[in-house]
Amino acid sequence: MESANTHTTGRRFTNGWLLAKNVIWNAGGVAGPLIVLAVAVPVLIHKLGIERFGLLTLVWTLIKYFTACDFGIGTAVTKFIADRLHLEDGNRVAPLIRTALLSSAVFGLLLALAWRMLCGPLVHRVFNIPPALKYETLWSFYLLAISLPLTTASEAMRGTLGAFQRFDVINAVRAPIDMFSSLGLLAVLPFSHSLIWLTAVLVAGRAVQFTGLLIACHSLIPEVFTSLRVELQALRTLLGFGGWLMVSRVTEPLLGNIERFLIVSLLPVGVLAFYATPCEIANRLWYFPIFVEDVWFAALSHSFAGQAGKVAALTDSVSRILFLVMFPLAVVMMLFAPEILNLWLGAAFARSGAAVMQMAALAVLIGALRTVPTTALQAANRPDVGSLIRVIELPIYAGVAWLFIRLGGIGGAALARLARELIETAVFIVLSHRLLPATINDHRLEWMLAGACAAGAPMIALPMTFAIRVLVAVVCLTGFGVYGWTRLLQGNERRFISTRFSLAASGNLRAAFSEQAR
Repeated sequence: MESANTHTTGRRFTNGWLLAKNVIWNAGGVAGPLIVLAVAVPVLIHKLGIERFGLLTLVWTLIKYFTACDFGIGTAVTKFIADRLHLEDGNRVAPLIRTALLSSAVFGLLLALAWRMLCGPLVHRVFNIPPALKYETLWSFYLLAISLPLTTASEAMRGTLGAFQRFDVINAVRAPIDMFSSLGLLAVLPFSHSLIWLTAVLVAGRAVQFTGLLIACHSLIPEVFTSLRVELQALRTLLGFGGWLMVSRVTEPLLGNIERFLIVSLLPVGVLAFYATPCEIANRLWYFPIFVEDVWFAALSHSFAGQAGKVAALTDSVSRILFLVMFPLAVVMMLFAPEILNLWLGAAFARSGAAVMQMAALAVLIGALRTVPTTALQAANRPDVGSLIRVIELPIYAGVAWLFIRLGGIGGAALARLARELIETAVFIVLSHRLLPATINDHRLEWMLAGACAAGAPMIALPMTFAIRVLVAVVCLTGFGVYGWTRLLQGNERRFISTRFSLAASGNLRAAFSEQAR
């Protein structure tokens, strides 16, 4: 890997074809692990049983949640690398990155100690865990503490590589490790069904990922590792931005997963599998907004720093692309949730989880639209907005979700989540118009939100036979395809896509994926 020229103006980091290639890299980095996971989950359910698999989904949820516990440093380092590059302050990039890595690792260690103290009360008094599984769960939670400093430091390194638009490197490290984690779980099964060993495999995956990212960062910017000196001004800068972001990053995953914790507390632990598994299938749709958001945030940060004229165009492009991709996928998932669950996991999951999956798919589609204003606000140095909203929202939603679960079980939990996504997305769209009028200056997002609700609500609420659902899918997707091609895509984008497909169809794949093809 070539050493990065930290004195660059950063203009090349907002090149449209580079951004498109990075989105493709992120998509490829997700596809392989998803396929492996799809094979692994039915085997794990069969071998472990519903209760132990339900606890494994809780461990997965906690590992994902720990990713958010980096005090916002992973995102902040992306933002401020962009600022320094555009100010031609490249000599200060290495100290900024070094400060981010060291501070995130220290914060991870402190969080690990705090988590260790919480493990006992959570297992014995908060979660409704069967007595026979409490020992395994407790030691699994202890093992998770090891992953915290590795995870927080990895996020800082991922943010560094993202600032230089090296998503090829990020995915070359991440994808094999994610596949290893799923395969490792299967490899353990012939020897042990203990949750402790399964958790150890997941923690080992985090350690290998940390090592890979560390090697990649050293190859990209070796100056970072020449000393252990922390730049206090850089730390204040990172925490000033990341502090607000940390509030959002901690509360947002908690908002997204609080139903699972409440289900474990209020209902038998085995019920969690019938909620979490359909939700996880629907949550696969989140991958597209996430890997677009990663690339887009880095580009927006560079644009706000020195190319303000590109901001509105980037925002408009992302909102249209998100809806074009997400809407048909969500429609298929909402219409055919019973068949998907029955084919993959069996009739029991189809009966108990189809409604959950339908509501979760619509919730993800609505939430994907929210990534446009939230990411723009963060790149515009307003992370406080999202943080304050979520701090206010968390206790209210916790009470609503508790009530819905008490009244409606896992169906009530899914309905509570759907209502939250709708209200929160609407609030962020309104605020984006007020705070960033030059960035999101039309009402495209409102129309997309209304269209998602108008299409999704009857698909969830109305009983339909399989034949009717097939007919609805054909009509809806055909109409949306025509609308998307003629109204959502612009003329130059249609020509771009047509050229690429023509080259690919003729067998000239190299030209189809080259930057020069237009």
